[in-house]
Amino acid sequence: WNLITNAAKYGAKAEPIAVHLEGSEGGVRLSVRNGGSKIPIEEQAELFEPLRRASAQDSASSSSLGLGLFIVRQVAIAHGGEVELRSDEGLTEFAVVLQREPGDLSS
Repeated sequence: WNLITNAAKYGAKAEPIAVHLEGSEGGVRLSVRNGGSKIPIEEQAELFEPLRRASAQDSASSSSLGLGLFIVRQVAIAHGGEVELRSDEGLTEFAVVLQREPGDLSS
């Protein structure tokens, strides 16, 4: 949910938000894409630290504590996964990637 609300809050208002879920035998990937400004590469890793936001986002929401992406990442790690971030001019994508456990394919 945090990835979707961040896309709505910080993405370009006139651009659509795309949520995509794909699965394979090896795992699942949930991605959220939105249009908007590029997140500078030097700020990307910091977004996953507690109490941090990108500098361009500081004025977008003073009510944000900067904990959402930290929590998303910690939950993904706790389940053996990771969070990916890709940000180019005009498009940002966050994705949660989880591996399937052996024997979990029948459900």
